[in-house]
Amino acid sequence: MQASRTGQEDQPGALALVLNAVVLWTTRYMDAVVEKLRALAPKGAGARGPG
Repeated sequence: MQASRTGQEDQPGALALVLNAVVLWTTRYMDAVVEKLRALAPKGAGARGPG
């Protein structure tokens, strides 16, 4: 039984590492897209009040 568990303890940690990398990449990519869209928007287009 013990031999079948070898390496399984690291699997959740590895999955979390990959998930964190994907979230970080997506966040940075989306930030770059938002900045690009803001640069392309006409002046005052984003100057709306709340509501």
